[in-house]
Amino acid sequence: MEHDKGKIKTLKNNLVLLAEDHRNNQYVLSKMLEPAGVRSVTASNGMEAVEVIKSNKSVSVALLDLKMPLMDGYQAMKEIRKIRPDIVIIAQTAYALQGDREKIIEAGFDDYLAKPITLDDLKSVINKYLPGE
Repeated sequence: MEHDKGKIKTLKNNLVLLAEDHRNNQYVLSKMLEPAGVRSVTASNGMEAVEVIKSNKSVSVALLDLKMPLMDGYQAMKEIRKIRPDIVIIAQTAYALQGDREKIIEAGFDDYLAKPITLDDLKSVINKYLPGE
């Protein structure tokens, strides 16, 4: 069916961590994921993100804002990798410059989303890493 082309696959058994210091961005991202049945949990800084990963084994993808208070996305990614080396970690940044993608991937992230994050970009990256039903 042609109209289903842009849909996120049904991903009901997955939990996504949205680590973002702006509550509005947390809300918008969680609402983008809802139609596919993707549940999300939020963190307002890198330290909270690490705690969420420690306490919640069902998180399969972490979206980390690179610029967060207390602990930035780079440091949070390094700490999360120590706890769960298998988890998919996607950087999100408003400061996208040419060459940043390579630096972000080299630093240890699995992928990268430039802000403002569009529904199509989010669908694309989620579908790439989470198995649908």
